[in-house]
Amino acid sequence: MAQPVTEIVYINLKTGVDFNSPRPESQVWKDTLLTLARQDGFVGQRYGRQLENQKVLMLLIGKLSFALENISCANFRRLDKSGQA
Repeated sequence: MAQPVTEIVYINLKTGVDFNSPRPESQVWKDTLLTLARQDGFVGQRYGRQLENQKVLMLLIGKLSFALENISCANFRRLDKSGQA
């Protein structure tokens, strides 16, 4: 069964970028969001600028991870707190 995961992407913006303007970067952003929404396992997305730094945009992408289904626990070794097997 697919597991829900959230990807967090930090994007450094140039000064003056406005996604609500008719400028080309606005259309590129909208196309990017549409491309993400068309991916297999897509659940949803949210984005906004950081309060602490308005030049950093945070994009959160909710999706179902199908890659985890094919990983066997037998392939992993348990490590202790020092990183030793």
